[in-house]
Amino acid sequence: MPKFAELEINLQGPREQTYAVGFRFLAVDDDAIDIANEVGQFRPPSVRAADVEVDPVAYGQALADALFTDPVKAKLREYRQKAQGGDGLRVRLVLPEKLQSLRWESILDPDPLRKGAPLFAGGAMLLSRYLGSSSRRPARSRPKAALTALVAIANPKGDFSPREDGADQPRRLAPIDVDGELKRASDALQSAHVTPATLTTNVSATGLMAKLREGFDILYLVCHGAMLGGEPHLWLDPEDPSQPYLPLPASELVRQIGDLPQVPRLVVLASCQSAGSRKAEDGGVLAAFGPQLVAEAGVGAVVAMQGNVQMATVEILMPEFFQALFEDGQMDRAMTTARGIARDKGCPDYWMPALFTRLQNGAIWYEPGFAGDKGEPFNWDILCASVKDGKCIPIIGPDLADYVFGSTRQLAQELAENEGYPYAGPEAGDLAKVAQFLRTRNQEDATIKKVKDVLTRNFVKSAEKILPTGAPASAKSVAEQLAKTATDPLRITAAFEASVYVTASSDSMFEEVLRASGKTGVTPLVMKWRDERRLVNADRGKATYERTQTEQFTGDPSKDKPCLFYIFGNRAKGQEASWVLTEDDVFDYLMQTSKYDLVPQVVADALSSRSIFFLGFSLDDWKFRVLFRMILAIEGNNDLAKLTHVGVQIDPDQSTLADLEYAKRYLERYFAAPTTMRDKKPPNIRIYWGTAADFLRQLNEKLATYQPSLDV
Repeated sequence: MPKFAELEINLQGPREQTYAVGFRFLAVDDDAIDIANEVGQFRPPSVRAADVEVDPVAYGQALADALFTDPVKAKLREYRQKAQGGDGLRVRLVLPEKLQSLRWESILDPDPLRKGAPLFAGGAMLLSRYLGSSSRRPARSRPKAALTALVAIANPKGDFSPREDGADQPRRLAPIDVDGELKRASDALQSAHVTPATLTTNVSATGLMAKLREGFDILYLVCHGAMLGGEPHLWLDPEDPSQPYLPLPASELVRQIGDLPQVPRLVVLASCQSAGSRKAEDGGVLAAFGPQLVAEAGVGAVVAMQGNVQMATVEILMPEFFQALFEDGQMDRAMTTARGIARDKGCPDYWMPALFTRLQNGAIWYEPGFAGDKGEPFNWDILCASVKDGKCIPIIGPDLADYVFGSTRQLAQELAENEGYPYAGPEAGDLAKVAQFLRTRNQEDATIKKVKDVLTRNFVKSAEKILPTGAPASAKSVAEQLAKTATDPLRITAAFEASVYVTASSDSMFEEVLRASGKTGVTPLVMKWRDERRLVNADRGKATYERTQTEQFTGDPSKDKPCLFYIFGNRAKGQEASWVLTEDDVFDYLMQTSKYDLVPQVVADALSSRSIFFLGFSLDDWKFRVLFRMILAIEGNNDLAKLTHVGVQIDPDQSTLADLEYAKRYLERYFAAPTTMRDKKPPNIRIYWGTAADFLRQLNEKLATYQPSLDV
């Protein structure tokens, strides 16, 4: 994976018609962020958007002169020097809305040695326009081999449109060269080894949404656009050809895309070529539409043309973009590369494509797998043997079933928004913090109900997608459906030969999947961690109390009759007291578990002697850290260092991970840190790059071909 230094250029204001220029910089292989606020002032130059099409060099120079004042230029030079140890400098431009109309992609390099050269065309300076998003839903990236794309071309025929200049006389929409557009889009995507699905008829909003519900990573949309009343509108096919036809407000399409079960990771808004014309039309309108898709619908990234681009430029630029994208999945690097190639081939409008994004790492795909030691491949047979021999103990993380209830981060963000949580940023995604805020304003029962209500709504929405149409939604019916799906992560885990499972999730979905998978003899155990004591001796007026013990498993667990331990409680009705939900719950839980022996013996024995699979935990999940320290504290766990364990799966989409290499270094240090037990080696925990679902599906494939070695 390429290693880029990170630079955010933030323009804030205006204040007396000027904007403050600030920087945030993170060097390669460095954990410290350098923050420089108000390094200089930016006053927009007296150039028009149309000027760049007449003389892009003069426009780019005017923009550079305005932004790169001496202190800003010096700071940029410093950061470029610090970035020389990596593959380049990833620049994220954070702009107020009024500055989005400037053609930043044409800006020239302030370095006197590169005088006249564009800053973001080719070379090692990458650019994206970074936008915050009101959407709480992640725009998921997927493994490289699983990428899907849709090319949609709307070509309404025989219809009239209002004039963009506001005149009363309408004009006829020029017919789109559908065959030519389809070939260009398909060739571009196939250069990245992605064969797209196509939609060229009934490309109305309803028809487009119906197709997108099938789930696509990339949407390549070709259509006419118009600015009406200062707002972008799109000319899709009419919903009812017998009715008067009006263009669709872009805001309405944004709303519908935002309501999709899965939003695309990347949308390319291609300026269409009218039949008989060599110049694309409506690019400026589509560029105004792009930021809305990112900021409001939650699309990961949008590529849109900022003007009427020449089709010769499109024919060069888009295949180069997708081909470069296939190399490492980095959208900003692919766009910078394509822009540079188009310029080198004489395209004067090379600067027209703009990349709007809300993604931290800029990737559309990733390669799942283990972080190898010195390039050596991971030996999957070790894990397969532990699964087949029943020598593993899976720990179900809170996000393994995020496709059923939503992730804990999404849950926290929705509660924070609904309940007026006063803090933004990462804290709004911390469920324990948000739940503690709710607890300060409500009784405990009311807090639990508010959280449960959001979980129930998410479950009902998910059940509609999982179950056959019209089937009643229940945990049992959903579990039965998941147990029939060969690639479902819960189903794969339930099929292990394990006799003991631990769940850090508060829902009973995995328990139901175990039963639906044939393990009807599963015994659930719940930890009683609250300060519940019972009288054991009142002799001579002196009362003696002892801690109420956690439920114990009687007999020997087996693969058909496993033990399932709810280590952080179960939120089911009547068991809410066991649920570790708020920050106070976390502190009380830590005190009680350190004071009393609360882990059932059968679970403690398994945790100290078997390969542990942490499934569905995020890097900064406190539940993972608590679990890890609890396991290290179990007596008799000397064999842990001899076994191979699967660590936290690193989801490439986590917004808190600006650099996956940094995450790798962090986890390696964390796992290798000296434990509180003397004379003990740290456990051998391997880190998997990808989601828990990726890991389980890859493990399932390995299990299907695994052949145990024979002892002779």
